[in-house]
Amino acid sequence: MTIRTMWEAAKSWRLEWLLLATVLAASAWLRFHVLGRAAPWIDEITIASFASPPKTPTSLTREIFAAGLKGFTGQHMPMQYVLANQAQRRAARAAPADGVAILRAPFAWSGVLTVPLFGLLLGRWYGRAAGWWAAILLGLSFFHVYQSRDATSYAPLLLFQAAALLGAQGLMADGLRSWRSVGYAVVLAVSVLGALFTHLTAWFFLL
Repeated sequence: MTIRTMWEAAKSWRLEWLLLATVLAASAWLRFHVLGRAAPWIDEITIASFASPPKTPTSLTREIFAAGLKGFTGQHMPMQYVLANQAQRRAARAAPADGVAILRAPFAWSGVLTVPLFGLLLGRWYGRAAGWWAAILLGLSFFHVYQSRDATSYAPLLLFQAAALLGAQGLMADGLRSWRSVGYAVVLAVSVLGALFTHLTAWFFLL
């Protein structure tokens, strides 16, 4: 490899990191900007009420499964309540005006993290250019931004689904020929369990 080739590779690498930073910054701004301005709507109020301390993630999970997934809030799985519970514990130590933004923050982070995962997944399936366009379009998607700013289960569900597909794609491409396959299998297993813990529709995606 010549010095010129090394310089071109380094320049390309720096440009890709700059593009990634730009995509992530835009995605985060869209999902976090004035996150607490709008008052919680009925589903968020219900989730926050059911998940409020002194309940813990363990007690919430136990209560939801003991009720056959048909408790106070209907048919949802525990993940959104666990996230809301932890957010409310943090909000109790912050200013009251920040409470709504803190409640929604874990869900907004789920939306931000989905953007590079989705781009990486599509890049492996269809090439680098497709991956970058996928990340950019998802980062700017009105529907994904809207769901990411909402303290319900949809943003975490999409994050787990993207991670599960990435793990499955890695296993299909790599087979069982290297230690990387163990990592892909772990990502797939954890993500599938996370999706199932998040929303009942994950069963349809799993099938």
